[in-house]
Amino acid sequence: MWDGRIQQIQSAEIPTEQRAIGNSWPRTRWTRRDKDSRSLKAGGRPPPALKQGHFALFHGVARTFQPHPPNTQPLTPPTPIQQLPLDPVQVIGRWPASMPLAVRWNADPESGNSVTLGLPALTRTATTQPELGSLLQELTPGEKRAGGSGWFGWVSYEAGKAFESAAIGSSSPKPDHAWPLASFQRIESSISFDLTRNTWSVSSDPFGIPWMQLARPGDKAASPHFLPRLDPHANRERYTKSVERAIEYIRAGDVYQVNLAHRLSAPFTGSPRSLFAHLASRAKPWHGGYYETGEYALASISPELFLEADLKSRTVRTRPMKGTRAFSEQDHDAAHADLASSAKDRAELAMIVDLMRNDLGRICELGSVRVEQDRRIERHQSGVLQSTATVSGKLRPGSTLSDILRATFPPGSVTGAPKIRAMQIIDELEPVCRGPYCGTMIWLGDDGRVSANVMIRTLSFSADRLHYSVGAGIVADSRSDSEWLETLDKASMLLSPERTTVQAAASSVEVPSRFNGAKTRGL
Repeated sequence: MWDGRIQQIQSAEIPTEQRAIGNSWPRTRWTRRDKDSRSLKAGGRPPPALKQGHFALFHGVARTFQPHPPNTQPLTPPTPIQQLPLDPVQVIGRWPASMPLAVRWNADPESGNSVTLGLPALTRTATTQPELGSLLQELTPGEKRAGGSGWFGWVSYEAGKAFESAAIGSSSPKPDHAWPLASFQRIESSISFDLTRNTWSVSSDPFGIPWMQLARPGDKAASPHFLPRLDPHANRERYTKSVERAIEYIRAGDVYQVNLAHRLSAPFTGSPRSLFAHLASRAKPWHGGYYETGEYALASISPELFLEADLKSRTVRTRPMKGTRAFSEQDHDAAHADLASSAKDRAELAMIVDLMRNDLGRICELGSVRVEQDRRIERHQSGVLQSTATVSGKLRPGSTLSDILRATFPPGSVTGAPKIRAMQIIDELEPVCRGPYCGTMIWLGDDGRVSANVMIRTLSFSADRLHYSVGAGIVADSRSDSEWLETLDKASMLLSPERTTVQAAASSVEVPSRFNGAKTRGL
């Protein structure tokens, strides 16, 4: 599987700029044993949590790690890479297909504005409630102090019902895919690209990064992607009926708001990595990411921040998002004015801000939760305007990632308010389990920093199929056709090279359903 890449890298093979950071290279060795018990030598330190004789399952390969001295080096800044004249899309394309890859794409101008590519060292997965609890307890900042090392993974929407069993509806949706409740990978080796300076740097232990393949791409890099034909009309009738039923619940006083989604699916061939790189390079997601195992892949082009925290300084903030308008350069000002003046969108956001204040209050010090910004409109390269708010607080001493998720997950912007009753209604009205959609993709660095998105605008790949779900927030004055159109705006990067149009008399929708990379709007 590894095609000869598990072998000691000789110094002559290492570019000069990497040899200059020789004191970052490991001096210990560990042993990998594959299924037929052959021993191969490889370089690099195992994750600090792994002890002698500990086995970890890594894409079907069992590894036995030998002991190593603890890393007590202080946190060091990334080391610049002078001779990697490639952008992130090119590096993803040249990354060997047989070598696993994890990507964090953070184009938020206020927090990072970078792309980080990591080499997973092991994968931990939870499929049951007890396993979920054990996995989340394990996710703590590691002993290693390199700036780019840590845990990267995701938590499914259904994990929220494991945290709060009262949220399970009387008629649960069909689990048509065997998605885990959560899955995380340990990242020891990573490189980062600064989107402002257009420069690469080594974020953590450089061993394992396929320098030779990046410099001289071979024939085993990621294959092209072939975007399937998605039918935007497939779910319209069922979705509009669900919206009307949700409005009845709202008018009966069950909830103030409920977020309803529908899923578009089609066969998929080619490389999920390639499709993610293509979409991310055009949409420039503020909180995107790519996660893969041997069974599935997730490509998140999310614009929404769920949580940003520092477990050491105990700061936390959330930025819920409610209100969407598609725009082009010609009608940007009109779309901005329409969203800014929308009483419906303002009311939706206010409800979710109140919900998130309550959620943060469960884990923060008394009196520390405050609304930093009640509403602002963000412009995203994906071709949409989004209205957001920012809520922050001071975590209680000793708070862990597990504690934070149990108090706040799933994000209020993808459930509704009150959260538990809204989740029950979602169970009743949506035909299939959400799985990764509306969950969260999380980075927990060894420096104690946490960044978690809301997994909207997220593609999932499993069993040769692509799935893409979209939703809208339903309130008392919602109109089912308008809400359905809003969901198509959110799917524009996969559906439509032209503006969605509505024939007012018949309320029918015309959406070209074949992707055209040269003409696509909304990316």
